[in-house]
Amino acid sequence: MRTPSVLLVNGWSDDNKGDAAIVHGMLQSLQSACPGVRLALISTFAAREPRFRSHHRLTAALFPDLRIEGSLLAPKLDRPWGRFGAIARLGWLARSLALLAVAPIVRRWPGAARVDSRLAAYLAHDLVVSKGGHILFSSGGLRGLVGLYLNLFPILLGIRLGRPTAIFAHSIGPVHGRASRWLVRWALRRCALVATREELSLGLTRSLLGPGHERTARLTRDTAFALTPAALPDEVTELLPRRFVVLTVRQWHFPYLTSREEAARRYREYLRTLAEVVRVVNREHGLPVVLAPQVVGPTPAEDDRVAWAELLALCGRETRLLELRADLSPAQLVELYRRAELVVGTRFHSVILALAAGTPAVAIAYHGFKAEGIMQGLRLDEYVFQIDRLSAHELCDGIRRALTARAELKSRIAEEVAEIRRALDADVRALLALADRRDPAPRPVVESRLEDRRSRNSVATTDALEARGS
Repeated sequence: MRTPSVLLVNGWSDDNKGDAAIVHGMLQSLQSACPGVRLALISTFAAREPRFRSHHRLTAALFPDLRIEGSLLAPKLDRPWGRFGAIARLGWLARSLALLAVAPIVRRWPGAARVDSRLAAYLAHDLVVSKGGHILFSSGGLRGLVGLYLNLFPILLGIRLGRPTAIFAHSIGPVHGRASRWLVRWALRRCALVATREELSLGLTRSLLGPGHERTARLTRDTAFALTPAALPDEVTELLPRRFVVLTVRQWHFPYLTSREEAARRYREYLRTLAEVVRVVNREHGLPVVLAPQVVGPTPAEDDRVAWAELLALCGRETRLLELRADLSPAQLVELYRRAELVVGTRFHSVILALAAGTPAVAIAYHGFKAEGIMQGLRLDEYVFQIDRLSAHELCDGIRRALTARAELKSRIAEEVAEIRRALDADVRALLALADRRDPAPRPVVESRLEDRRSRNSVATTDALEARGS
């Protein structure tokens, strides 16, 4: 039987270790289910973007045979918008609509050797899969619709090019606005599979799909659960205390609030609550707190270390708080969390990676269904606290309960994660079966074109090795 090939789309920066964990878990699962499977990744970043190689440094080093192509569109953070921002936005919107319009012609075009290598990557693979995460949502209005469309574009392009296209291990919603709901419904109904990573998103997906489309939607699990620990660098091991609690924080400015003053007040209250958590863990449990580098970019607004500085200022010098700044891979973070007594995570993939390591975790939910839904599926919903009504008393009480019940929780988590991995393996095998539905395309010509332009639009193995050594 012919070995299938899979193109992952919506690849985000390795600065976000949660998104990298999703990609790495997906790649490992595909390779485990089908040794020899040919894999490629379409980045969200344009290949000409100065930090393109850096955005995928961990992925390229760990998966040297993976072809990584640049985005067909330049996202907003590739360049400063300045006074011409509106014109630039209109430019990529027009380009994306043109690509969707000509896609059915391109897939039947005998001269496919002349198409862009990123388009050719779609045609050269049997299956297009949007890697998991939480990108399919809209806050409503024009801004929400445009953001949703940008995230949906690689999926829409796969559909228009006639490739079997799947959305796998996503959280979906909320989706506000009539136009946004129509756009999501249009895409979901044309996907071969829509697999959400928790029940709450599955319910919304089925309501969006409507009658007659229920079989398209199913439940799976976050692919980061597939990851296992990798050795920490010696310098990190030397820094770590024998026993400790891990804390992940983030900048969060309550984007759904219309009042900036209220949003700023709530963010300050969130940080004050975490400062109290540090003091309680230090004083009552005698444990130092380690700040883990779960997300360090790619934009300043996404860098958790900015929130670290604000938290440190609130904690004062008397607290035992360690900043860990090493550039760790997702699998190395699994090892870090495995060594911890407990993980208190605002970044939800720190919670998932902790659970993958068998370590109890307390989650601070800030957006969408992912934290509440996934923890509910693991029977750990009592350890989820909402950021918009966060109470220091309730959060610290949850931490006390988790530390007291640590042995029982570890046993339960081990059973749940083992079952998740078995189910995830079966789901990935079912996903690969969709590759047989492909619409024939001029494969050999396309593949030769990909090779010709590899140096311009992909991260080659030599580049990966150079980046790893630098």
